[in-house]
This record gives sequence, C-alpha cells and structure tokens, in this order.
Amino acid sequence: MLKQRIDLRGEYLARNEIPTRQLLVDPLLRALGWDIEDTSRVSLEHSSGRGRMDYALMVGGRLRVAVEAKRYGVELTDGMRDQAYGYARLSGSKYAVVTNGDRWEAFDTSRHWTDLVANMGETEIRADNLYKCAEQLDKISFRNLESELFRRVPRVESA
Repeated sequence: MLKQRIDLRGEYLARNEIPTRQLLVDPLLRALGWDIEDTSRVSLEHSSGRGRMDYALMVGGRLRVAVEAKRYGVELTDGMRDQAYGYARLSGSKYAVVTNGDRWEAFDTSRHWTDLVANMGETEIRADNLYKCAEQLDKISFRNLESELFRRVPRVESA
C-alpha cells in the first residue's frame, strides 16, 4: 500500500512534510500498533525543550520514541539525524527515528547516533522487501516497546 502511494503520489508527497506525514508516516505508525489519535500514546508536535519533535511515542506514560519526519524525497542528512537524536535525548526517550516517509532510520540514544553500534536499523519502503521493512520497524512497534518496558519492571516477591 505505501509503495503504491509513493509511486502514484510521489510528486505530491514531495511538496512538504504534511502529505508525507498523512499518507506515509501515520499509516505506518498505525501498522506498528500506535494509535495516533490516542494522546496518551502519541503526542504530535511534542516539545523537547529545544524544539518540537513531530511524534512522541509513549508507553506507560513514558516517552519511548522521538520521531522526526521530513518531506518525502528529501535525503536524510546528519543534521536531521542529530535533530532527532537531540530531541530524544532532551526528552529522555530511549529511541530516535528520522524518516522521509520512505527511508526510516532508528537509533538507540544510549550511544551517539554516529556510533554504528547505536544504529538500530534502517529500511526503505520502496527498495526493501516487506519482510526486511517489518523486521527493522518492529523494533519501534508499540507491542515490542510495551513488552520491553514490562520486562524491566522488578518483580516483587510475595511473603
């Protein structure tokens, strides 16, 4: 579906960030289990103290992923990666994502994004097969991050 949208509407998507978000980013986040209408899970234009990230993805009231979206067709730059990483670090988010709707790059903020170990993965909707896209993007799915959060909750021993 997203590949077809890119093929059919690429010129329109490249005009600015809004159609990219509406036609590519929002549907993909929904497919990853994020209810973008639920403000307890997804905050749009969320303040980081240094600016506003496009999406703040939250689990259990905690910011887990800072997403910075750019218009379709623009090449993702180091400045854009640094912007997403900065928003995530300032907000206490564990992960940062930067996307142009087609290319998605995810980073673990415990290390700097330039450290290849920190890079959680990247994928391109148009170029990669569906399985690679799903495998790479599942790392930021609501289900995966929710289970990660609850695996870290200490168990209380009963007396």
